[in-house]
Amino acid sequence: MVSGAKTQLPTYRITIKLKVTPTKKTKRVAIIGSGPGGIVAAKYAAEAGLTPVVFDRKDTPGGLWTEGTAIWDGMHTNVSRYSVMFSDFPWPDSANVVPSARDVYDYLIRYIRHFDLEKYFKLNTFVESVKYLPNKKWQVTWTNNLTKERITEIFDFCICATGVHCKSIIPKIDNAENFKGVIVHSAKYKSNDERLKNKKVVVVGNSYSGVEISSHLVGHAKSVINVFNRPYLVFPRLLKVESKNKNEKNMYHIIPIDMLFGRELTFTNGTKEEERQAKINLYSKLCPHQTNKKLAHPAMYYELNNDEPIREAVTDNYYPYVRQGKIIPRQTKIKRYEKDGVIYEDGTYEKVDAVIYCTGYRLCLDYFEESVLRTLKYDPNNEKSPLTLYKFTVHPDLENLALIGKYNGLFYAGFELQAKWAIKIFTGEKQLPKKEVMYSDMRKDELNFLKMKNNQYQHGVYNELIDTLAVESDSLPDFAQVAKQDTKLFEMLWKNGTIPSHFCFNTNKEFSIRMMKEVDDIINKKYYLDEREAYDTPTSRLASKFSKNFRIPLHLFKD
Repeated sequence: MVSGAKTQLPTYRITIKLKVTPTKKTKRVAIIGSGPGGIVAAKYAAEAGLTPVVFDRKDTPGGLWTEGTAIWDGMHTNVSRYSVMFSDFPWPDSANVVPSARDVYDYLIRYIRHFDLEKYFKLNTFVESVKYLPNKKWQVTWTNNLTKERITEIFDFCICATGVHCKSIIPKIDNAENFKGVIVHSAKYKSNDERLKNKKVVVVGNSYSGVEISSHLVGHAKSVINVFNRPYLVFPRLLKVESKNKNEKNMYHIIPIDMLFGRELTFTNGTKEEERQAKINLYSKLCPHQTNKKLAHPAMYYELNNDEPIREAVTDNYYPYVRQGKIIPRQTKIKRYEKDGVIYEDGTYEKVDAVIYCTGYRLCLDYFEESVLRTLKYDPNNEKSPLTLYKFTVHPDLENLALIGKYNGLFYAGFELQAKWAIKIFTGEKQLPKKEVMYSDMRKDELNFLKMKNNQYQHGVYNELIDTLAVESDSLPDFAQVAKQDTKLFEMLWKNGTIPSHFCFNTNKEFSIRMMKEVDDIINKKYYLDEREAYDTPTSRLASKFSKNFRIPLHLFKD
């Protein structure tokens, strides 16, 4: 071999025969909205082998829990973290029992990352139209908010998860255009708004946002007048419940409100009259300053001896502020505006600087084509029952469509159970009943809605709603079997508050029991109250005692 010469290597031709099997195309589901309902729907869709595509106009998922929505600085949930969670994903042990809005947002982001869902989100997208095609697929057209590119794609399934907090309801009042002050909906309320500082503010509405915002304004506004048609029972976040052991004098439990209202209160075995009386006895103890006419502010007295379901709201300082004169409740309506005030229904005039409407929202389904809205019997002017669905989720004539979170009162457990059931329907794991069966059920609901049109929750109470959905999604524990095997475990399922982790009992029993034990520990912790505290415990003192065992945002609880 000559030095420096290149070595010629022999070459070979090899033929390899490969058998290529075409990959089965994954079916896709369009999910509109990236709040809790959309997020959990994406998780169940991906686990079932579908490809979810989650659309949201904002640049981050989280729905109402993101900045720039109806959430204001410092806002906290009115229930415990054990209700504001999904069944199989816990809060950190260090988390507050009552989380802030920012805490909830962070929880949702952790959930997305834990289940590797980021790749399924199309953020900064505005969904323009959703059409139902003759081949029973969905044509979705959206615009990229950043590039302005307009795109249309076809999907096998569709989930609407845009929630109910869409279009703010502001009543039309005579002469409002000539009012020189501020008129705003609660969706636009922000902490420390300079327009409200040292001003006389009217807050319209006595439900959740009405009592919370009224309380929040104390100390910032000059005065707060809360105007409403009829009062709600205003519960604090923490409830004082006397120990059942009669030998333990002045011993009490301090319980977050959502942990008290378990299945035992909803599914009792007595007659209607007995059930009603049991609830009257309970609410009389929990809200003595509203249910006792001698103690109640005249505008806030709540008559329990009637057949209406209880109207309830939750905030901590509202009624103490009413008793101190820091919030003035008025059972009336604004009939007309003047340039510097309002005239009430009884003809009295009041000079005011601002009016905040806590008057709810209308459902927004504008992106659906008209034929779909007709099928759903969508009524945009009916904020409580805007459409008719089978078990709050699906429609007989649109079996590859699901609507999640379209009714008030479902919360995280309801969103998750709806999503789980919908995905099982889409994949064929669950079959819907015959159409005539579903239509018969829906007609009964429509008649019931008419009877309950003035009720806070027209579709029933929380436990009834979510247990119905749990049955459909195969997630309801076998209570009779549990009662036979473990009495204590049954009591935690039946008597304690109904939390989302009840619904992973069949699939992740160890985790489910762990969450139930954490709740049971909170419920059964005992606190001594002296004679004066036992009669009338200030909210701040209850919170202070509770905080010695469990982390809680003490700054929320004032008197």
